Amino acid sequence: MLSVCIPIFNFNVKPLVDSLLAGQQGLAFPYEIVLIDDGSAENYRAENGRLQNDKVRYVQLPENIGRSGTRNEFLKHVRYNYLLFLDCDSVIISPLFLSNYMNEIGKEAKVVCGGRVYAAEKPPAPYRLHYNYGRWNESKPAAVRSTHPYRSFMTNNFMAEKTMLSAIQFNNRIKSYGHEDTLFGYELKKRNIQVKHIENPVLHGVLQTNEEFLAKTESALANLYSILTYVQNDPVFIEDVALLRFYMRLKKLRCLFLVRIKYAVLKPILKIILLNGYGRYGILNFYKLGFFATVCKV
Repeated sequence: MLSVCIPIFNFNVKPLVDSLLAGQQGLAFPYEIVLIDDGSAENYRAENGRLQNDKVRYVQLPENIGRSGTRNEFLKHVRYNYLLFLDCDSVIISPLFLSNYMNEIGKEAKVVCGGRVYAAEKPPAPYRLHYNYGRWNESKPAAVRSTHPYRSFMTNNFMAEKTMLSAIQFNNRIKSYGHEDTLFGYELKKRNIQVKHIENPVLHGVLQTNEEFLAKTESALANLYSILTYVQNDPVFIEDVALLRFYMRLKKLRCLFLVRIKYAVLKPILKIILLNGYGRYGILNFYKLGFFATVCKV
């Protein structure tokens, strides 16, 4: 009935697998857990390989193929018709987590998203940037996500029908971090495939340092530029990305040169603020806009 799919890269997923196995007690439907390792270091391969049993299947890819390619690989290895994707650093916070997804099987929506939350307690300053961004931008209740179902799609915690996934798949051209979920949401929207958001979140378990998060943010913006070129500046895609919507408005007003000048002057100060964990949402947003306008000219 349900295949739980966990792509792995350099992470020990034993706590997540143990939580899922504990949560299957009393379930009326069959399910499996499939782990695919995307070229992790040897110590992680050894740790995660030991998890294989009659409920858990472990697959080791010979080389790293990227986030999108790994998700597509699950189609070759799952037994059941519904795939539940979870990021490897997810933490299950509800004993009804699997049951909540099981209740959605067979209904009208082909894609069901559970959401993501962050811990209530703030982390130390060196991890504050990722935490604040997640709380501002990602940790939203189902009612809010449902107002823009495609724009709110995230790959960290969602269930989808196998036939639909086989027809669309994730775009293998995306090898590095960032916006593969944006592109997939766009593909769903183009095909008018219904996306349902439910209140069934996982906790984001591991925070990146401020330096790591800012570097990944820049990588994601480079990916966004590549995707925008790929979709040929489709207004449907632009409409679902806040940064692109604002960027295009500024371009129409011929104001981007002001953004580039201001960013060039303020970038050193902005980086100091962000890397020290004190940046507000507006500061990070301006940094992203300035980076995109300077490096990824459209």
